[in-house]
Amino acid sequence: MYPISVFLVTFYGIQVCPFLEQLDVLVLTAEFALAYGLVFGVKSQAYQRGSRLDDEIPPLQKPWVALKSELGAWVIVSVVLAIWNGFWYQFPVESGLKIIMGSLTVGIFSATYLSLDVEYVTILYYAECSNIDRLEHGRFFSITTKFLVFVCASLFVFTVVIMLLIYKDFQTMIESHEVMMAFEFRWVVQEVLYVFAILLAGSYIAARLYCRNLELMFDLQLRALSAVESGNYDSFVPVVSRDEFSQIASHTNGMIVGLRDRERIKRSFGKYLSPTIAESILSSEEETNLGAGKSRSRCSSPTSGDSPPNLEKVEPQELLEILNEYFPMVVDHVHGHEGVLDKFIGDAAMAVFGLEAECGNVCDNVLETSLAIRESLEDLNEKLGARGLDPLRNGVGIHYGNVAAGNIGSEERLEYTVLGDTVNTASRLESATKDLPTPIAISVEAYNRLSATNQARLVQIGEVVLKGKSLPCTIYGQPAAA
Repeated sequence: MYPISVFLVTFYGIQVCPFLEQLDVLVLTAEFALAYGLVFGVKSQAYQRGSRLDDEIPPLQKPWVALKSELGAWVIVSVVLAIWNGFWYQFPVESGLKIIMGSLTVGIFSATYLSLDVEYVTILYYAECSNIDRLEHGRFFSITTKFLVFVCASLFVFTVVIMLLIYKDFQTMIESHEVMMAFEFRWVVQEVLYVFAILLAGSYIAARLYCRNLELMFDLQLRALSAVESGNYDSFVPVVSRDEFSQIASHTNGMIVGLRDRERIKRSFGKYLSPTIAESILSSEEETNLGAGKSRSRCSSPTSGDSPPNLEKVEPQELLEILNEYFPMVVDHVHGHEGVLDKFIGDAAMAVFGLEAECGNVCDNVLETSLAIRESLEDLNEKLGARGLDPLRNGVGIHYGNVAAGNIGSEERLEYTVLGDTVNTASRLESATKDLPTPIAISVEAYNRLSATNQARLVQIGEVVLKGKSLPCTIYGQPAAA
């Protein structure tokens, strides 16, 4: 960049200043190269020494620091050259001002390029730092203001340089006329077009670099939104500017944080309630109130309880560990068959099927869930036996009927549950399995809604008067030996 700058400033000086035009091109080039080399060499050393303090510079200030330091170096070079030419060659003040103007013109472009490059690198760096989503803010500088400043500076540079060039050519034309020398106007046009092309190319490069940074920030916005759309709430948009993009990024990050908190609440909710119920409550637009819920006329409710024998020999902590091995298995099978786990009651679990939506034959789902739990229980009992522990025995009660689902409690403490005689009957059936030759007790209401295949897997156990009931209940089940 700097060799090109030396060439441009040398060419500019020859074109606009008759005093510089008197010097040999190689001498003038060497003079500019030496001055730029000394100043920018010192600047490079200072930059390397200051790199240790780079972390102390606020991220949003780094492009501006680069802009000011680069432009300041060009101003220093131009002032030094103007003083040197005035002292050594006795050039007038206006010659020095033209040198300053030329160096300032090239310096504006050079500083702009460097600032935009620093901004680009900063954006990429902080885009890879996954623990940063909001950086320290500085003074707001909108995109439109940046664009306006750049356009005004470019127009000012264009106007001044072209005017100086034309002024110098008119002086040459007058001098040529006085000494009767030929002067062609096309020379002026060629010089103006050449200088204009250089300035236009410099402006185009600056505009492309600026657009590149805008495209990168826009791409980061799209990446974050795409990640959120796919369910990844750990993404963020780095805030590395202080313009409209920073505002959009800040609000986008705020939205992501809100969605992340909502997802965390939903996951936490799902540990206390069924994921289906948790999603229903969180997606409801109405405030959760007492009694809010639904009454389903088609709902099967099995109650699954496990009763370790010799319970009095098991320490409470050990029993807790056993149940924490058993219950995850129950939950997986219930959710796998589109059921809703309502609650844990001591060493029992209550689940309902068909509460939110009818998905196939709910009674078949209940029976298949119960059979899957029993198969998994055999594997668990083998592990418990290897640890010297007694095997677990479980009983399942299945009934079909109406339930009411909703919130009970007080305004300060709510609990989502299902209530009704169907729930009580299922609980009584589970209790009856302790005295029946079957681990699974199914009421005739649930049996009649099973598929023929599942009905063939069961036998009629007989009629039993359940606790709290006045009439006997016909029970079907699977013999324990089966």
